Amino acid sequence: MFIRNTPSRTETDRLILARRAYLLAVNHRTERHDPAARIAAVVLFDFAIESTMKLAVETLGNTKVAREFPAVLQQLDEALKKAQLPALASRQEMLRVHDTRNASQHSSRYPNEAEMAECLIYSRDSLRELVSTVWDASFDGLRLSRLVRDDHLQKLLREAEIAVEGEHWIDAVSKASYALQSALSSVSMHTLGNLHYLIEQLEYSEQDSDVSRAISHLVEFSDRTLLAVSLGLDMRAIRRIRAITGEWVSVSGTDVEYHHIRPHLTEGEAVFVLDAALTAVLKIEEEVGNISQPFGFDVFTEDAVDEFVSRNGVTLPSQRFPDIPQANTHFDRETVDKHAHLRHHRAVTALRRASAALDPDDRRHSELLNLIEQYVIYVTHYESDLDFETGTRRLLAIISSVRAQGTVSSDSSETSTDRK
Repeated sequence: MFIRNTPSRTETDRLILARRAYLLAVNHRTERHDPAARIAAVVLFDFAIESTMKLAVETLGNTKVAREFPAVLQQLDEALKKAQLPALASRQEMLRVHDTRNASQHSSRYPNEAEMAECLIYSRDSLRELVSTVWDASFDGLRLSRLVRDDHLQKLLREAEIAVEGEHWIDAVSKASYALQSALSSVSMHTLGNLHYLIEQLEYSEQDSDVSRAISHLVEFSDRTLLAVSLGLDMRAIRRIRAITGEWVSVSGTDVEYHHIRPHLTEGEAVFVLDAALTAVLKIEEEVGNISQPFGFDVFTEDAVDEFVSRNGVTLPSQRFPDIPQANTHFDRETVDKHAHLRHHRAVTALRRASAALDPDDRRHSELLNLIEQYVIYVTHYESDLDFETGTRRLLAIISSVRAQGTVSSDSSETSTDRK
């Protein structure tokens, strides 16, 4: 007699892909004014059912799975009977979805509203019954966060999935939307450039504060919109997420706070935000590759600095690195030591000024300039990093050492030329 077990890792991955196809179909179904989207939804509903059926046939012991839908369904009936498992009550619903798909794909007939509603209900019920019959698992409990490659984002989205299962709607919405925000923030600096300090200086300008604040909001909105469009994200879904969460606020780690988040969220809103955030994050990874290194851009690491110091013979006589000089701007006031963004500004300004003396035509200087640029991006992105000032002071010491070595080399060269 067949014993139902939890899915293996390979089976879980395949079931998750089927659930992913199902959720994509649900999203396409909402495009009521786009006939092509409705056809895509029907095809995806059918794919989710058929791929799960084939996996079930394999799991029940038949290694030679048929290719056509009716034959696979027949194999599944026989395999369930042989394993002494109950016959599927949703068998006719599966066929109904497949017939609608055939009519759309082979007869070029757009499914109507009633057929779309049927496909949604029939697919959901069929997949739930099929998974629970063959495996000791729940179709709704399959966690799509496993498809996310970035560890930090996967952790946030997994916590959001667990929160949904526990009916903690606010926590689920917070974690899921923060994952999407983090993904967009990571890609933004490499896609559109860094607008952080432009927005910051506008926000904290002491002149025409209302106008400056309005301009900064416009810049930030344009940045977000252009980025989302360039990545092919669903703008309506993102706007709805923002309407549910209110303003996004970055907080270190996985503790997220929001302004104006509604205290009484519904299950539907929580599930929507989770699915939309997952879809968006997966889409972003599909477009940029590694979110930590979008488009192959190498992020800053301490190892890179150590390698530069060792390879170029840079000497740092003391671990007491220089202090970060005060920047001569309106940021130099008592709040400098109270607000992290002001300290970041001071550190970046100091690096910019010190690196201005480096010669980009010199190999060592050029390599150091690249390291500094990567570090500035790192500091800007990881605003919660409490030790960024130590890294800045170390880079300032390296800049000073490289310049001093360059001066010594030039003096030696001039001396030897004079002797000749």
